[in-house]
Amino acid sequence: MKKATIQVPGIKVAVPLKPDAIPRNLVPMEGPAGEPILELVLDGSALTIVARLNGKNYRKMLKNIAEHGEDNVAVVLQGVMRDQGGKLYLEGAGFQVNVKSPPPVPARQAAENAASNLSVPGATDSPTLA
Repeated sequence: MKKATIQVPGIKVAVPLKPDAIPRNLVPMEGPAGEPILELVLDGSALTIVARLNGKNYRKMLKNIAEHGEDNVAVVLQGVMRDQGGKLYLEGAGFQVNVKSPPPVPARQAAENAASNLSVPGATDSPTLA
């Protein structure tokens, strides 16, 4: 097998996180939010990546989870992974919260709802006489 190496300054990562695993007390909900730090540890490994976060972005993420509910959002931590003296960190780390769409209404039910909501001004159930 052939192999090649390409040097890159960083690697863009996007890590999906379970909303219930996110600490709620890392930033105050009022006042200065600061720059909280999260340590991401790979399951079954000692590999740790440190993410320094924007406190306002963290607070906004928490508010979105509270507003829509943990079951209705997908939370992703994004940043550029870099090496700093043998330690990995996420530069420019921030959260993206995607609100999940409600499940689609079955087509038959949607058609029935649409038909029952149709109304024509002046129309009656009586046949029209010419």
